Parts: sequence; C-alpha cells; structure tokens
Amino acid sequence: MRKITIVVIGEHFAGKSKTINKYLKTKFGMDERQHKFTYKKHEGYILSQSREEREDFENDISRYSKYDILVLATRPRSEEKSLLKDTEAKLKKMGFKFFLVQIIKDQKENFYKEKANEIMAIISKQCV
Repeated sequence: MRKITIVVIGEHFAGKSKTINKYLKTKFGMDERQHKFTYKKHEGYILSQSREEREDFENDISRYSKYDILVLATRPRSEEKSLLKDTEAKLKKMGFKFFLVQIIKDQKENFYKEKANEIMAIISKQCV
C-alpha cells in the first residue's frame, strides 16, 4: 500500500473538527482525544485541528510521515492563509497519495456523518 493522506478541507468553523472527532474517530473505536489508530495492519494518525491553527507546521508534517494513513484538516486554497498547497506539496514529496474531502459550512448533521463515511471509503479502498 502506498501511504495516503486524506485532507478534510473547509472554511473556518465549517465542521472539519466535528466530522473528524465526532464521526470519523468513532469508526476506529477512538475517543476525541486519541490520535493513533490501526486499520488492517496499517498505522494511522488523525489531526483534527486545521493546519493553519497549528504553530509548528513544518515539524508536524515530518513527524507524522512515518504513518501509512494520515487524516488532517486545512482551509481551502481560496483563503489567504491557507496551507493546503504547501501541505499537499510536502506530503506528495514524502510519497503520500493525496485525497481531499470537502466540508461545507452550516449543513444538517447527516452531512458530517456522510463525510466521515466518505473518508472511511477512501481508507478502505486504499488499504487492501
């Protein structure tokens, strides 16, 4: 399996963290504070705080490069301080296959559940 990154992308307060913490992590039997998981013998790491809100962007990327599956959040390219482009370039350089899952602000609760299902479908398809 090639290493994969799923980036949950959306504007500020769109529901990226909710999608990850409330709906995705439960699929791995994790609570909201846990980050590491194993799926079909592949080691994964989940970061719900968006890249723009983390202070140590450069070190974060290299620190998590040892994982097979990385799920993280970022703001869209259209936002002035978005780190999506840099994140994508660095992860691809490290050998990660890159997937985007778009979160739209102010949706019904089922939307966020479905986005977590979309993330799981990507992971399942890639981890064979």
